[in-house]
Amino acid sequence: MGIAQLVGICSTPAYTEPPLSGIMAAIQGLAQDFDGSTATNSDMTTNGIQGDIESKHASFNVFAIIKSGGVAEQMSGVSDSAGSPDFTAAGKFSYNSSLSNILSTGNDISVMTGASTVSGDISDFDDLPWMAIAYWDGSSGGFKGILVWGFTGDMINNSGTVTTNGHPVTNVKDIFYPDNSGNNFNKVVYAVFEAGGTLVKYDVDGTGGNGYPGWNYSNGQNPSSSGYNGTGAFSSDDGIWMFRVAGQNSNTHYNADGNSPGPDPRNGSDNYGAGNYNGGDSVSLKWAGTDEGNNWVGYCFSGDAN
Repeated sequence: MGIAQLVGICSTPAYTEPPLSGIMAAIQGLAQDFDGSTATNSDMTTNGIQGDIESKHASFNVFAIIKSGGVAEQMSGVSDSAGSPDFTAAGKFSYNSSLSNILSTGNDISVMTGASTVSGDISDFDDLPWMAIAYWDGSSGGFKGILVWGFTGDMINNSGTVTTNGHPVTNVKDIFYPDNSGNNFNKVVYAVFEAGGTLVKYDVDGTGGNGYPGWNYSNGQNPSSSGYNGTGAFSSDDGIWMFRVAGQNSNTHYNADGNSPGPDPRNGSDNYGAGNYNGGDSVSLKWAGTDEGNNWVGYCFSGDAN
């Protein structure tokens, strides 16, 4: 056998990055797909956004469409025999009339996959149940980006003490039920994809050491075991669909809650999303600390379609 043949057998192929795959890549792909698109809170289905989200991955299901004037006390339910209606208006959430009126479909959330292949250290997301919100702003209606929550199933308090399996999440309703008491939170990880798909912010446990951040929709939501307060109102008192991202994998993390005495996420240059903190439902969208106005819309989805 010649030298050339031996070289051919023994040579090591050049390393190539693994291809993007899984749920996180699909979420990032949506941020790319929606770049430059527009939406307002008055034309939910004209843009086909719900269909675009749900066709991106077999597990994706839009379970709420939120807007200023419809994030908590003023957000009402839509009944559907599968928990997956074709929404025709914002300020609505879905519940499954065939399964004890449970929030969304009632199926288990397909846990996150593919986070380790996305640029940035967000492998902490993999194997966690999750939810995400795609936001369009209130000034031009332009797409802003997608927020992603990963739920560890633990609970954390304001002092950083972690209760293992203190708030387990299997279904979408578990994200909200039970509502944690003041200064107790779901222990989570966060990611922000800008329009175009770039991962611009993330907050994971990593080397942060103290186990932050924590998130709680509202300690005053008073949900039933179905995951919401009632079919006419998602919350009894306040609620946030937003968080603050202090820094990538740092020792500084922010907790967030939708109701006093929980920490207010609306202030600072690192807040993303919208929510009613201890007030009324008419609220503005915040994006990297910028006020984007009141004519925004957000599509809330998770991985419980099947």
